[in-house]
Amino acid sequence: MKLNQLLIQLFFYSAYKPIFKLKKFFLFLLIIISFISSSAQNNMGIGTNTPDASSVLDISANDKGVLVPRLTTQQRQNIPNPFSKTTIIPFILENDMNDVAILVTDLTGKTLINLPVVAIKGENKIEINSSQLYQGVFIYHLSVSGSVVDSKRMVVK
Repeated sequence: MKLNQLLIQLFFYSAYKPIFKLKKFFLFLLIIISFISSSAQNNMGIGTNTPDASSVLDISANDKGVLVPRLTTQQRQNIPNPFSKTTIIPFILENDMNDVAILVTDLTGKTLINLPVVAIKGENKIEINSSQLYQGVFIYHLSVSGSVVDSKRMVVK
């Protein structure tokens, strides 16, 4: 390569070097801004442009409410199901009762857990720990005064 060609290439590279650096800077800045804006969108608002930062969903309205789906007593189930550590069993009683129990049986009918519960009129709940069970399918029963009034299935994983 001739010295003239080398000098011309060197001149053009050094003349355009600041432009190349500026392009790289703007590309880097664009990547950073897009990352910040995408990570900042971790909550959502309905009826508001500025949802509360501590909420996942912020609903604001002065003339309307929120209708949460309701479950009947028959639709209620232990939450979560299947579970691995603990689950909560909700149940509703029409009166205050002292002789209430939650029985957990295996599929052969063998009682594995018998939890007496002092329950009040209305909604009640009890927590079941899987440490007393093994992996599998179980039936839990709500017993009132010795009679089973409801049974549901639960799965321990």
